[in-house]
Amino acid sequence: VTILQQTLVGVLSSATARERLQLIFVNGCKSGLLCEELAERGVPSIGWDTIALDDACAVFALGVYECLLRRAADPLTAAALRESFEQGKLAVAAVQRGGKDKYAVADPKAQPRRADGSVGGWLPDGRLAAGVPVL
Repeated sequence: VTILQQTLVGVLSSATARERLQLIFVNGCKSGLLCEELAERGVPSIGWDTIALDDACAVFALGVYECLLRRAADPLTAAALRESFEQGKLAVAAVQRGGKDKYAVADPKAQPRRADGSVGGWLPDGRLAAGVPVL
């Protein structure tokens, strides 16, 4: 089933949804434009501006949700949302591989490519580009 972005934005930003939703987390590749449209309609959202590595998305989500959970008794303010977003990025940056950082919060387009166009290697500093999350 294909759902048009406009339809999704309309449903998620309706008056009823805005009353109940405190945050929409679109944890998938190139969801930044959807998040931007939701934010323009007053719905806080987190997504990814670029393609994103699956494992890094999972780690990012854990960082965000752990921070939100610690504040669950408090209202979700812009500052709390920003802190949770930053904690997600820190969680990604903290993943280790062989005693060194595994990921950089960076656009995977910066990584070397194979002849078929797929990601073929590590960034010059030895890390994988995880993707760029957006709030």
